[in-house]
Amino acid sequence: MIRRYTLIGGAIALMTAALYAISRAFLPGTAAWVVMLIAVVLGCLVGWMASRRDALDTQRLQEVIEALTERDFRRRARLSSPGQIGDLGRSLDALAEGLATGDKKKRSRKDRLQTILDAMTEAVMVTDSRGRITLTNEVLSDLVGFHAEGKTAVEAIRHPDFHVAIEEAQQGFSGLLEIEIDGVDGGARRVLRASVSPLRHQQGVVTVFRDVTAERVADQVRARESVVEGKR
Repeated sequence: MIRRYTLIGGAIALMTAALYAISRAFLPGTAAWVVMLIAVVLGCLVGWMASRRDALDTQRLQEVIEALTERDFRRRARLSSPGQIGDLGRSLDALAEGLATGDKKKRSRKDRLQTILDAMTEAVMVTDSRGRITLTNEVLSDLVGFHAEGKTAVEAIRHPDFHVAIEEAQQGFSGLLEIEIDGVDGGARRVLRASVSPLRHQQGVVTVFRDVTAERVADQVRARESVVEGKR
């Protein structure tokens, strides 16, 4: 930028000299101070235009940086200015383009994964290292009665044994347990077999729930029938 303003200053000096030479050649009676005044006015105008353009370019750069901070990779500076500001704008646009491409690929992988999860008969819950749910499937939403992403595992499944299993998995220990939760909208209570496993490098926890309510009801029926048969 310093180099640019140095060039502008040199251009103003040359313009002043040219104006003075022209005035002496064609308007010899023109006072020197008039020529200098015209040169100063033109120089100020050129400088104002250059500084105005730099201010607008800087504002566009700031808008792109703020958009990238908010993970909005669509904004571009698209500067055509020469010099350091223009180079910075083009580099920032290249960075935004690379981030947009990576984000698109990431979303595509997540969409494919979501399709696979929604095709499963088991409920799936994935949490991050803070216990906040980052990925679920439709079976889990039907099981708890709401979309659980963004909530914590404790908020989605309210059972003390499950909370303990989540804490242990965050420390690297897997667990298998059965829990009983309330049904949705006052429905019958559900019995779930939960497999709780830590993700690699303690980045979170994945839990797979299998609804074994029908199996437990069948076990109870068989147990009652066995009791009846024993009394005979």
